[in-house]
Amino acid sequence: FVRSPEAKARLLAAVDPGNVEKTRSAPVTAIIGMDMAFYDKLPQLLPHADAKSWFEGKPALIESTAFRNSSLQGAYFIIAARALGLDCGPMSGFDAAKLDAAFFAGTSVRSNFICNFGRGDPARLFARSPRLAFEEACTIACPRGRPRRPAPRPLSARWAACRSTPRVARVARSGAPARTALRAAGGPAWPSR
Repeated sequence: FVRSPEAKARLLAAVDPGNVEKTRSAPVTAIIGMDMAFYDKLPQLLPHADAKSWFEGKPALIESTAFRNSSLQGAYFIIAARALGLDCGPMSGFDAAKLDAAFFAGTSVRSNFICNFGRGDPARLFARSPRLAFEEACTIACPRGRPRRPAPRPLSARWAACRSTPRVARVARSGAPARTALRAAGGPAWPSR
């Protein structure tokens, strides 16, 4: 966590120009890192398996696993911070080599992304950017050997068919995606056809 003026100065030296002011004004910035020697701790964290041997001498597997897991942990961290009412500004606009030299020199940790935390001025916060529709972003794969069914009605049509029920309509107004809204409201994962 970067809070002190001295640490902020080191951080700002590595941040892209477009991110300097918002990082300077944030009360706290977290550097979400990935430990490239995480597998050394696996005997302690996963004592029932020889998990360390799965990674030793496999730099590509180490890097992809460290990146994926640190991204997931960073996302969980953001969800927790937002649950506490904090505004979060995750970003990748920084020079990773400079940041690593300033904060992680002599360690096996490398930076993944940074995130500003605080309570933003509502007048200066960005509105939520547009999102892709489910159909644009996702593909539902059929199991092998199973014939493909005709394309189902678009999710939005199926969603519209059930969003009039009171519990679903309440969650729908929150702006949650269809599937999430249905589950949160205690409804089925997919409306029946």
